[in-house]
Amino acid sequence: MSSSITQAALDVLARRLDELAAGFPTGPAAIDLVALTDDIGMLTHHLQQAAERAQERFTAPQFTCPNVSRSSGSPRPPPAPRAPWTCSPRP
Repeated sequence: MSSSITQAALDVLARRLDELAAGFPTGPAAIDLVALTDDIGMLTHHLQQAAERAQERFTAPQFTCPNVSRSSGSPRPPPAPRAPWTCSPRP
C-alpha cells in the first residue's frame, strides 16, 4: 500500500516546523515562559491534528452487510438470486 503523503507535503511541514523553531529563544536570558508555553501548545496542537488525520486514514472502515439486520443482528433472508451479495462502507 502506498502512502498518500507526497514529498511536497512533507517539505511544507518541514518548512513550517523550521519557521516555528526559528521563533524559539536561543539562550536562557531570552526565554519568555508565557511565549514558550504558547509555542509548545501550538506545536502540540498541530502534532495532535496530524496524528488524528493519520489515524483516520489508516483506520479500517466499518462495513454494512445487506443480509444482517441492524436491529437484532440476526440474518435476513437471502437476497434475490439476481442481486449479488456485497458489503459496502458506511457513508
